[in-house]
Amino acid sequence: MRGPVGAAIELLAAIPSIIYGMWGLFVFVPFMATYIEPWLSDYFGDTSPSGGAQAVRLVIGTLILLIPTLPMFYGALHRWVHGIALTATAMVLALSLSGALSYVLMFSVLPNLFNGPPLGLGLLTAGIVLAVMILPFISSVMREVFQTVPARLKESSYALGSTTWEVVWDIVLPYTRSAVIGGIFLGLGRALGETMAVTFVLGNSYNLTASLLMPGTSISSSIANEFNEAVGLHRSALIALGFLLFVVTFIVLLIARFMLRQLARKEGR
Repeated sequence: MRGPVGAAIELLAAIPSIIYGMWGLFVFVPFMATYIEPWLSDYFGDTSPSGGAQAVRLVIGTLILLIPTLPMFYGALHRWVHGIALTATAMVLALSLSGALSYVLMFSVLPNLFNGPPLGLGLLTAGIVLAVMILPFISSVMREVFQTVPARLKESSYALGSTTWEVVWDIVLPYTRSAVIGGIFLGLGRALGETMAVTFVLGNSYNLTASLLMPGTSISSSIANEFNEAVGLHRSALIALGFLLFVVTFIVLLIARFMLRQLARKEGR
């Protein structure tokens, strides 16, 4: 499977963004408008949901709010099994707090995020299309990076009884940590400046709301749609938006550079 999967990843990473945009407009947008967004609006956008919708909201809200507690569970679970009361108390408090907050999330946050007509075009659709476009690019970089790990390191770990996941976590990722972070931020930088794929499915509306189902716009989309006809102050505003996009992308890449430098210092120790 490595050969076909690797070839598929390379192929998806090489597809131009306009192809992703056209696929999103003609295939994914109708699918979202017909199947996904009506369900999201019924279960999460209704201000007075039914009992089944309340149960779905409560479960999903609890799972979302448990994500920040995962670092506490990792490493502490082993000690908790052996009778550490403090860790058990912390876990119970985290579960109770997440349950209470999920109730607030269910009635105040979710209705604002998922209200509106199921148009298909909108922030949620644009985010999914952008993720589909960026993930193969990042995966392609990761694949090339992971292949640089010396085989003797992995074979030695297997010889000591490590599982495949332990080899990945303890050998491959530490060896390629800097390159992994660099590849992720490289994909993020590409996503920040993406124009065509987002323009096709975003809706290009300046009436921005908190709902993920409603149309919106982005800096690059605004420049692409309006720069050809802009004059005077309008053109100056679009140029300023382009400069702002450059600054945001530069800050993201600067953060990546800082993280890589910190990792290099730790590895030097």
